[in-house]
Amino acid sequence: MIHTIILVFVSAILAVAQQRGPGKSGDDQTPVDPTQYVGTETCKGCHEETGTSFAKNPHARTQAKHQGPQWQGCEACHGPGKSHAEAGDPANIIRFEQLSPAEISKTCLRCHDLSADKSPGRLLHSQHASNDVGCLECHSQHSSVGPHLLKLEQAELCASCHSSRRKSNPASPRK
Repeated sequence: MIHTIILVFVSAILAVAQQRGPGKSGDDQTPVDPTQYVGTETCKGCHEETGTSFAKNPHARTQAKHQGPQWQGCEACHGPGKSHAEAGDPANIIRFEQLSPAEISKTCLRCHDLSADKSPGRLLHSQHASNDVGCLECHSQHSSVGPHLLKLEQAELCASCHSSRRKSNPASPRK
């Protein structure tokens, strides 16, 4: 009887660990199954261009407070890659083009804690989030042309949504 209870308990923990992906938990306490993670080198086998440029990206360096395979390289954002690598099925990995801006931002905020941010950018980020503008609408997680992994130079990026001619409220998006 006790063996059955232990088996059910361990099975439940492993099931949760296998389902865990970015955005589902923001803590280091969630149990994960390390055998479900394959590492960035495996990802580079098929995604060579992205994998090669990723080494120069700040996201290639894990923050000291985050330890474990769920915080490393590609799988820190895209989730455990074993099933995807073995089957080659895009449905077996987190793909940002299929997520809402809020879901994408939730994934980013697992590491990027804006609540502790004292910079002027904090207000800008909160205004964007309240208008359903996600992180990847301005930032590129794999490559960028400017600082802070911006997709475009800041002035050009802002002008793509905000008219520079609106003197009364320059933060209002263009219609």
